[in-house]
Amino acid sequence: MSVGCMRQSWEEQSDEPIETSAEKGVLLVDDNPENLDTLALLLAKSGFDLQIALTGQSALRKARVEKPDVILLDIRMPQMDGFEVCRQFKKDAELSAIPILFLSAADSTEEKVQGFSLGAVDFISKPFSEEEVLVRINLQLRQVEQQKELTHRLQTYQSHFQSNLFNEQKALEYKRHPSNTLGLVTSAMDLISKNLKTPLTLIDLAKLLGTNQNKVSAAFREHLKTTAYDFLREQRLEYAAQLLRKTPLQVLEISEQVGYKHGSDFAAAFKKRYGVSPRQFRQSIQNKQRT
Repeated sequence: MSVGCMRQSWEEQSDEPIETSAEKGVLLVDDNPENLDTLALLLAKSGFDLQIALTGQSALRKARVEKPDVILLDIRMPQMDGFEVCRQFKKDAELSAIPILFLSAADSTEEKVQGFSLGAVDFISKPFSEEEVLVRINLQLRQVEQQKELTHRLQTYQSHFQSNLFNEQKALEYKRHPSNTLGLVTSAMDLISKNLKTPLTLIDLAKLLGTNQNKVSAAFREHLKTTAYDFLREQRLEYAAQLLRKTPLQVLEISEQVGYKHGSDFAAAFKKRYGVSPRQFRQSIQNKQRT
């Protein structure tokens, strides 16, 4: 199935606004006074509860006490650079879930790959655009809130249905209780994840679930605040990144494993998601492993 055909089958757009999340905690980690002044003023006037750290060690200490909602982390710092700070955060069970956005003056492919491989969620380039900074921070905050809500709902659902795996009994259960949209979403998520190599169209997915396309789309928007197509795309690209890291498969083979018939379509989608091509992503990881 071509990407163009899939895009038609799953044609949906998210119209959810991104709003500033007042009273959310931001830990700003930077040793540059000019950067600190600019960002501190912006974040304070935008209603964030701001904490500042000048070193990586200080950032770790403050984070354990303050538990910020998001971290802005400069890469170039003395003693412990941003990559090492990020590594330390991800090793700490109490801090590992906090989203980290790197601040960088460089537009280096290797830096982006290294940052994403360590668990960072985004990069903000210097010089800063105020609008971009706020949009990127609030996007991550919104995703965290949505994930918390979804996790809570899934746990509630699983406690009733024992498992979130799709099966015929669950499909029948949904048909008996069509208002159970969370059950619909969990079943759809499982079907999508199991069929990455031959992606299901929205029509196919709805048929397997015994419902219609509109109900599937509405359920994804209600519980995940995203579209079914966007969820599918994210699952395919995350799995592709995993294969690039952990297997010797050729890029074209990986492209086929995640349902792209044309390598150029896969490369374009991957670069849009990770900021680098699949080959650059793998090469950077291999270079890092050699050092």
